[in-house]
Amino acid sequence: MHVKTNLKQIRKNAGWSNAADFAAHIGMPTKTYRNYEQGIRKMGLDVASCLCNALGCTLEDLVDEDYERDSIRLSNGSELEPDELRLVEDYRMMDDEHRKIIVETADVFAAMNDLATEFVDENGATRTMAEIKGLR
Repeated sequence: MHVKTNLKQIRKNAGWSNAADFAAHIGMPTKTYRNYEQGIRKMGLDVASCLCNALGCTLEDLVDEDYERDSIRLSNGSELEPDELRLVEDYRMMDDEHRKIIVETADVFAAMNDLATEFVDENGATRTMAEIKGLR
């Protein structure tokens, strides 16, 4: 089962401002811990219990939707949507061959989206990029 957690906020509330320091304290690789915190890696009940014990919280606190939490923001300031998190999580579970296929597929869809973008020409007519490039 995968649920979004309040791990980052709980860690901060427990006085651990630095994720790497907390990960070292509990003997977990920093990258693994951060992936749990960001919702990229699925957390089993055993790991959740261990984290709750170390942070002095309950499992309910960890998954409570009403618990105060920070949102996950990218460097450009935008927030990740649940489907985006799921895609990242699924991508990280794939082998290199399947990752390559996903990237190539995303490139194709991005190009298709660009070709479908509409513009208004000098005569006021709406045309797609594909029409402008003579592809339709």
